[in-house]
Amino acid sequence: MNWKQQHIAVIALLLLTAIQLEAQVFMAKVVDSISGEPIPFATVQWAENSGVITNDNGVFSIDQAKTKKDMDSIHISSLGFVTKVFAATQLFQNQELVIGLTPNTLELSTVFLTNRNLNALQVIKRVKDSMHLNYRGELAQKRVFYRQSDASDFEKVGVHYKKSTIPEIDQKLIDSVTGVLPNSAIYYREALVDFYGNTEKHKVRVLKAAELYDNSANASIEGMLGRMESILKKRVKPDSYLKVKSGLFGMKVQLDSIIKLDDDSESLKEELENQAKGNFHNHVRYGFKKLHRNLFYQDKAKLDVIKKSGRYEFELDEPSVMQGESVYVIHFSPKGKKDFKGTLYVNAQDFGVMRMDFENVRWLRDVSLLGLSYRETLFKGIVIFEKSKEGQYSPKYARLQDGRRFGVERGIKIKEKNKYVKGRRKQNEVALDIDFTNDAVVTYEYFVLENNAIGQTAYNSARQNKNVKAVYLPAYDPGFWEGHAVIAPNEALRTFAVAE
Repeated sequence: MNWKQQHIAVIALLLLTAIQLEAQVFMAKVVDSISGEPIPFATVQWAENSGVITNDNGVFSIDQAKTKKDMDSIHISSLGFVTKVFAATQLFQNQELVIGLTPNTLELSTVFLTNRNLNALQVIKRVKDSMHLNYRGELAQKRVFYRQSDASDFEKVGVHYKKSTIPEIDQKLIDSVTGVLPNSAIYYREALVDFYGNTEKHKVRVLKAAELYDNSANASIEGMLGRMESILKKRVKPDSYLKVKSGLFGMKVQLDSIIKLDDDSESLKEELENQAKGNFHNHVRYGFKKLHRNLFYQDKAKLDVIKKSGRYEFELDEPSVMQGESVYVIHFSPKGKKDFKGTLYVNAQDFGVMRMDFENVRWLRDVSLLGLSYRETLFKGIVIFEKSKEGQYSPKYARLQDGRRFGVERGIKIKEKNKYVKGRRKQNEVALDIDFTNDAVVTYEYFVLENNAIGQTAYNSARQNKNVKAVYLPAYDPGFWEGHAVIAPNEALRTFAVAE
């Protein structure tokens, strides 16, 4: 290294040190001390209800300025590893960036001695036979940290004006509307929730919540849509309806349904409820439903690796230890045209699934018809189960990524018609050519902090807060969750900030 390189390195080191001192943020990565692989979802705890969960890359951070000054010790633990304890002052002073956890090398249970002749298919059969005992879905009250991110990317956006009898609707207006659409957008939701029920039915009470998104871009889009709404209200008669026609298909739409959705409509009711602006409660409740109905033992779950095990290949790996239990490690992959691959961790004692990692190997749905296209491109996740004193399994941590692509390439005509006007029913017409493709990925994630069994009476008396409002944050603030254990943000969320 020459003197110039040394000079640059010294300056960089001084700048880094200054930044660390000013920010007082300790950041580290938790890894397997043997393999060096990151350990995702490890618990980093310094008080009964204070801590953080490492993200999917094993990374966590602690803002020393916003944590309690009397912090004594920090416990770092993960399934299948020996817990490591640090004195807080020692950990912060050393600025250790990589923390290794030792795999639990306890002698494997004698269960493996008695069941040593079981092959992968026999283990899977016992998992299937034991499901009704291991997953009975008893009622519980849980304190849960919930996070959801909605990421959207427009590959192309093209709306071309062809004809309009409404002077205000022209190519200039169309360009101004499409011009404010961002090429990509991200929307985060975080909440501390009291959950009542089970995977079949539930109620949620949001205790604290935050939303992170670009409010300025949202305001611009709302402003342009407001202009469109104002034009329609001004030009279209109150008792008119709009007929939308694209190719061979036509659809009649009452004008009121464009200005305001009918709350009593049964068509797509669930989706409309969850897309209702500002209804944070519905978003969270739907997120829990989405996670729960796709657990492998549910009747309508896409993940059918156990229930349709004959359509998958299974490979038995070396046994391991998880939560102090001996586990079979089984990799699965599809036969023929099945959809998923992944890994199962099965308790050797009662054959309950303690963890499942999965991802799709092909599009789950691919439909293209007359200029419309729809693909389910991504279905990937991880579920870690915990076992209660009564021997029942329920999700401790769950993460699901659901990705879809939607495209439109066709002409559309919007006609105003009014049956009460004498003469021709058609009053106005707008014709457009539309060509756009959108990729969207929604990530649902939750971590159970407390779990207590309840009876039917307690469930019936539980109350939801359907009108809860989330706090808007223009940038991620770890201090917002001070005093609560949360899932450490990934890099995208940690550095999220609205440009000024």
